[in-house]
Amino acid sequence: MRSAAELRQQLAFEVWADRAQIASIGSVAEPSERLLAVAWHLLAGAENWLARVDGTEPSVSLDWVTPARDALVPLLEQVCDHFLSIAMLVDDVRLHQPLRYTNSRGEVFENLVGDALEHLMLHGAEHRGQIAWEVGALGGEPAETEYIFWLRGS
Repeated sequence: MRSAAELRQQLAFEVWADRAQIASIGSVAEPSERLLAVAWHLLAGAENWLARVDGTEPSVSLDWVTPARDALVPLLEQVCDHFLSIAMLVDDVRLHQPLRYTNSRGEVFENLVGDALEHLMLHGAEHRGQIAWEVGALGGEPAETEYIFWLRGS
């Protein structure tokens, strides 16, 4: 498990990468339903995990939906704000505390807070990759959201 300092850096990367990948959808003249659904799922999944971590109710359902393109940016900004608020509060003690939560099927689980946040980041990478592929397949310009590019400041 990462330290809180490492996790804060990763959460900052998540904000940058999500913003870049959602912005890349603007390079597609006609986004497919699949593209919009995966983008929504990326954001809704993040919002749900972040709400679990801070003990609040998520503002959106995890149901797979196909939103209008203009619905993505408001949810993106909400999720980015949530990432940043979690980053400001997390410390090494909190990362090792148990997190009890109910998944989308109503099943109750318990994992460490740090492990839940790690899962969230890996989930984000998976779906940003799907978005990049779909944007490229539709003739758009996918964002380069590799971690090393963020570290280099490009």
